[in-house]
Amino acid sequence: MCSLVVHTGMGCTSLVEHTIDKGSQRPIRQGLRRHPTAYLETIDKQIDKLIQNDFVEPAASAWASNVVLVRKDGSHRLCVDYRAVNEHTRTRIRSHILIHAWVL
Repeated sequence: MCSLVVHTGMGCTSLVEHTIDKGSQRPIRQGLRRHPTAYLETIDKQIDKLIQNDFVEPAASAWASNVVLVRKDGSHRLCVDYRAVNEHTRTRIRSHILIHAWVL
């Protein structure tokens, strides 16, 4: 059961399994970025909410990407900057087309 649907409006499914083909790429570990002190509480609250709703979990990994805050509709949205990872992943267009056709 996914508690996110009730608490946050975020959904989850077991109908589709997603994998990322990184080929032979070694793990990418971005250096941490400093955030303005005024945003640290917002970042902590949003991460705590994601942990409490079982959407993310604390982990130690060779892979690391930074979080960024994006202003939307007068509030801040927590996003992960995966641009460095995306540069080294192999795109599978076919799986996107199949998922899109299945959803329609």
